[in-house]
Amino acid sequence: MRILCGTATTKSGWAWCAAIVAWLIGAWGSASAQPVSLAERVTALEAAIAVLEQAFRSKGELKTDTTVEIKNLDLFQSVKGKLLRFQNDINVTWTPLQPSTPPRQVYSTRSATLSFSLAVGDGTADVAEPVRTLEGMAQIIEERRRPPLVLFTMGTFTFKGVVKELSVSTPIVAPDGTRHSAVVAIVLTAAGRALSAEEGREVRKK
Repeated sequence: MRILCGTATTKSGWAWCAAIVAWLIGAWGSASAQPVSLAERVTALEAAIAVLEQAFRSKGELKTDTTVEIKNLDLFQSVKGKLLRFQNDINVTWTPLQPSTPPRQVYSTRSATLSFSLAVGDGTADVAEPVRTLEGMAQIIEERRRPPLVLFTMGTFTFKGVVKELSVSTPIVAPDGTRHSAVVAIVLTAAGRALSAEEGREVRKK
């Protein structure tokens, strides 16, 4: 119960938490053939909730108060926000070598992507500038003819890459149209260096 309610930060969240826990305790007591003490019910529920929490963590869906920083390494700009979702995927491509059963696998390529969402703003001030900075990380820098290289930092964890996808939603908008908060979802593809299309063609020729 502490684990479940520990993630509730609003009045409605606490009400939802209390309702679910009360329902679970009541349902278990009515279904049990033997009398079960409240302490035993709570202990078992906490163990079950811990398993659920771990499942949410493994999917990167558990909201936290972790602050992360996104840097534009080409223009030396950065934005900080509260992390809402985090998922790091690694894809290793293998090519089967025939004939054999099971087939021998030949290593081909390895790629990685980082998907995350972050909350920008506290609901009181205009977030146009940080949102514009983040959106710029998916736009072409005219003199370089490509989008920038980006660095994601969360504590000691870092991920360098280029923006593959970026979307912005604004849950809090003032009557005058000012955005007081935003949720930005970003997908990065790992990259050690970012090249323009022309630079890429030159590298392939070598």
